[in-house]
Parts: sequence; structure tokens; C-alpha cells
Amino acid sequence: MGGNIVGSVPGETVSIDGVTVIGGSNLPAEMASAASTAYARNLAALLKLLVVDGKLTIDLSDEVQRAVVVTHGGEVTSPAIAELVPTGV
Repeated sequence: MGGNIVGSVPGETVSIDGVTVIGGSNLPAEMASAASTAYARNLAALLKLLVVDGKLTIDLSDEVQRAVVVTHGGEVTSPAIAELVPTGV
């Protein structure tokens, strides 16, 4: 399985019409460690907001929680998602 362009070869660097195409074979392992650390730190911070005393606690008055919560109490809370979901479903 190649990459997202025609001619890419997993694990190989090829030249296609003068363009160097790097066919990564294990992209998660090749991701920069700084980006991985930042992502992990952001997830940990989000979980600290969502989990209080070991329990999931949703506070829709918190702007960060409000931005990431899609549904709560059986209702769609995200305006962007609500536009996509037919009413009465």
C-alpha cells in the first residue's frame, strides 16, 4: 500500500517528474516527538477539565468543554453538528 499519491512506494524515496516523493511506511513512528508530546499534553489537559474526582463531569458553561462536547443529556449540543442532523431523529 502506498501513500496518498500515485507512484508513492512504501518505505522508499522515489523521483516522479523531478519531484521527490517519500513513501513513509510507519508514519506514526516517524511523527516528530514534539508534536506527539504536545498532542498528549493537550489531551491530558482536556481530560483534567472533563473528569472531576474520577467521574466524567460535563460543564457546558466552560467554553472549552462546550466546544468539544457534541451531545449531552440526549441532545445535540454542538451547533455545527446540529445543522447536519435532521430534526426528530
